[in-house]
Parts: sequence; structure tokens; C-alpha cells
Amino acid sequence: MGIWSYERVGCCVDLTDRSREVQARAAEVADMAGASLSIVHVTPPITTAPSGVVPRKSLEPGTVIDIRASLDAWIEELASHDPDSKAELIEGLGVGETLCEWAEANRVSLIVLGAREGGAATSFGSTANYMVRHAPCDVLIVRPD
Repeated sequence: MGIWSYERVGCCVDLTDRSREVQARAAEVADMAGASLSIVHVTPPITTAPSGVVPRKSLEPGTVIDIRASLDAWIEELASHDPDSKAELIEGLGVGETLCEWAEANRVSLIVLGAREGGAATSFGSTANYMVRHAPCDVLIVRPD
């Protein structure tokens, strides 16, 4: 499969400033391939924390809505740099698993995501590592500049 045969590119963002660099690379590849581009962010269900469930009553009124609105606005802003792209916010407990399910359900042919920068070295985070091993399509890991 060559670059010109990609039909749908999925760009996974983590809502850091680095996501803009990853999105730019994904848009470049999608443009070269004549593919559609979807920008996607996976967030844990708003009422779930790494240590367990956060009781809804402990959140101030409107917090869940505000978090969702902030996330929606961020990925929509990224998508606005490429008017042909689509932005999606997905809730899921395992980011890698959720992205693989999303990619398969949406017939994504290439997933683009960023590598982590750790001091003098670049490394795969757990999501990139999972995606390389389990994604139903090709995976492009963007190294930090």
C-alpha cells in the first residue's frame, strides 16, 4: 500500500501544543494522498478518574458541560486549520483500544500520532506503542522537532 492509496487519515491529538505539529503532518499526508482527515481526541468518560469514579455530586454545576465544551472547542480549532477536516471527541477508558475501535469502525487507512519527547531521547508512549501493535491500519509516528 503506497501513500497515494490512503483514503482516510486519522490524526490523534492529546490537546497539548505538540498536537498542532502532529495535525500539520497529518494534514500534509492527507493532502498528498487526496484523503479525508479526521482529528480525534479520546477522553476518559468525564465522570471517571484514573483512581476510580468521581461522584457527580462532587463536581460543581456545569463542570462536565464546561470540560466537554473546552475539549470540543480545542479540536474544532485544530480542524479549522484544514477546512476539509472533521473533528471528533470520543469517550473511552483505554485510549489505544478506543482509537483502534474508532479506526476500524470508520475505515481509517492511516493513523497519525506523536511520539513523546523525554529529555535527549524520543520514545513511544503507551498509546503509540499500543497503536503500532494493534491498529487495524498503517500508523505514522511523528517525532518531535
